[in-house]
Amino acid sequence: RLVMARETGQGSVGARLRALSPGAALPWLALAGSSLVTLAVYGRALGFSYFFDDAYDLTRTESFGYWQILAHPFPGYAYYRPLSFIIWKALYQLTGRYDPVLLHLLPLAAHAVAGWLLFLLLRRLTGSNWSLLPALLFLTYPFSFQAVEILGTLMHTLVTAELLAMLVLWYDGRTRASWLHLALASLLAAAALWTHEYGALAAPLLLALEGLLLFQRRIRRPSLWLLVPLVFEALYLQLWFTMDKPGSGNFTHADVGSNAAIWLQNVAYPCSRQVAWISDQLGGDPLTLVFVLSLAGMALAIVAYQLGGRRWLPLLALAAGAAAFAPSAVSLTYEYVQNGPRLFYVVAPASAAFWGFLPALRFKRPALTLGWRVATLALLAVVVAQSVLFIQRRTVMLAYGTQMAQGIIREGARHDGGSLLILNVPAWFAPKTQEYPRGHLGVQLEPGYTGLDRLVYAGSGARTTVDSGALDPQINSWHYNFQPHGEPLSVEAIDARLRAGEPLAVAELEPDRIAVREPGSLTAGQPAPAEHQAAFSGLWLVSASTTRDGDHLTVVSRWYVAGSIPGDPRLRVELRDPGGKLLAERSGYALDGCSPPRLWRPGDLIEDREVFALPGTRGPIAARMGLVDTSGALLPGRDTAGQPLPGDWVALNGTR
Repeated sequence: RLVMARETGQGSVGARLRALSPGAALPWLALAGSSLVTLAVYGRALGFSYFFDDAYDLTRTESFGYWQILAHPFPGYAYYRPLSFIIWKALYQLTGRYDPVLLHLLPLAAHAVAGWLLFLLLRRLTGSNWSLLPALLFLTYPFSFQAVEILGTLMHTLVTAELLAMLVLWYDGRTRASWLHLALASLLAAAALWTHEYGALAAPLLLALEGLLLFQRRIRRPSLWLLVPLVFEALYLQLWFTMDKPGSGNFTHADVGSNAAIWLQNVAYPCSRQVAWISDQLGGDPLTLVFVLSLAGMALAIVAYQLGGRRWLPLLALAAGAAAFAPSAVSLTYEYVQNGPRLFYVVAPASAAFWGFLPALRFKRPALTLGWRVATLALLAVVVAQSVLFIQRRTVMLAYGTQMAQGIIREGARHDGGSLLILNVPAWFAPKTQEYPRGHLGVQLEPGYTGLDRLVYAGSGARTTVDSGALDPQINSWHYNFQPHGEPLSVEAIDARLRAGEPLAVAELEPDRIAVREPGSLTAGQPAPAEHQAAFSGLWLVSASTTRDGDHLTVVSRWYVAGSIPGDPRLRVELRDPGGKLLAERSGYALDGCSPPRLWRPGDLIEDREVFALPGTRGPIAARMGLVDTSGALLPGRDTAGQPLPGDWVALNGTR
């Protein structure tokens, strides 16, 4: 008995030591690593605002109960995706607000967990710790930026994590003969169906996994547990086909070919990413190069897998990637698909698995294996770096968009219960150069079909009627191209709204930020002021001053219309340092170009605010103001004593 006890104790100690081995700890290290990579690549998104359909979708749930959300889609919403809406509603009821940090944390957490689950699944299927590399490729997959950084696309990250968790649990349930694992996997299959239409992949994926396990002889026969997710899917499809679904628009068979082409580009992204550089250096049609390079690269990879001993893996990965995208390919127009890189999030695990195991191949000659691994690891390191830079470029766009959204929310909240007109709000940003030939790979900010009043309400709770318009927006003159939110407006239409008392705000794209501000106001029917600082014919400069806030200087001037104004003059402001060097200048109509003097009437009081960005400028700044005609010549002015202004300029107070 003593010997048996000692042996039992030794066995227990041995089991504990094995549990502490690096191999046993690797899954938890992988979870930590997946979380750290996600934070490093996407952590800035935790400070982002509401984009795309966020403000509209978040507020859909307020007048509906949980059972109503489960029973049918919302009015005006053609999809059945209740789980995300239930999560958002629960968080709103718990916190009392639409907390953007908490809401952005959800897709980031789902992304990190999905990367970890992909590692667990591939490690189980291959028995190789090289599964870490496909997980890294998944976490940095370039086309995931829209699904991870925009909180309203939670259903894409969530359904992918659910499907991967389902496969891991199903594998464990079948190989360990655990009914509990199979039951949990079946519940996840049902949850995936409630999350997104891609949840319909649950049953086919489980059938494919069963087939693979039978092929590998890890199980003897199919499980009756398969009937559970199959029944769930049948019930879901019956419900789905009875609902009003989004129309196919102008969908044609030609869209299938275009969708397949963009699928090829996005699955073979390590190859297609090089097309832009090759086209610039050697010439050639980029779309043709994508086709040739992608197919050639994938064919070479498949050959390498056959020679390196992993014959089934690339074909299975490609089949999974094709099946994942097939519903979108045969039902959505290419116009829709090219604007939705989020549609490829569920394809990312298959693409990562296809490319990620290349360094794991082992050939007959050790020297060849070593050289292969060094070369493929170096190439994939370049691919990861390119992908991270691609994502970070979009992250910066969304950071600018956050400044704009917060400015709109702030200005809208100031007019709670009233109305506000905002001009030149970018609806989206597009990069000046495209890294991939196919697809619109910019970022959606506030689409034109979503009212800005929803954004203000989601961000502040204010119920402000926010209208948007465009007045000569410089859509190609900034860091990114953009399209303005709202229809074009004339200065005459803006003048009428100003006279009706509607506040005006503008979105200004400065070198280092987007500022949403009120450029001034126009008040009609005012009595003449007792004093004024200068007079230009029938136009009086009542007062003018400057204030400085960091790298920005604001010039505020108040003008009174005492009589007729000759021509259509523009305000001109110059800023100079103590040595007389010109720091900045601007000529234009008041209220950021929205209010030309030809529309002013006697009795109008106009307050104009001009903001100048002066990064890095220190010391006092001298400012002066005047009026110029259409040729740019200064108009004559007189001071309060009726004497001509020196040089026809009004000197403003110096600013430090």
